[in-house]
Amino acid sequence: MVPVGVFAQNITVKGTVKDSQGETVIGATVVEKGNTSNGVTTNLDGQFTISVGKGKKLVISYIGMETPLEVLPFSTTVA
Repeated sequence: MVPVGVFAQNITVKGTVKDSQGETVIGATVVEKGNTSNGVTTNLDGQFTISVGKGKKLVISYIGMETPLEVLPFSTTVA
């Protein structure tokens, strides 16, 4: 008998966080919902790259934002 491991499939999500006026957001926090140890911050151009489980949502927040935004990654830009 050969042992078989089951691994969760991860995807790499790249995107740009923008505010309601279309301006990029520097220093926004992007985390995998339910896994606060898996998170990144946006760079000087509002861009981020994160590896998350397939089908997992991202939670995006930044200073001055009233409510964190939850999104399901599906494209290269999350606005």
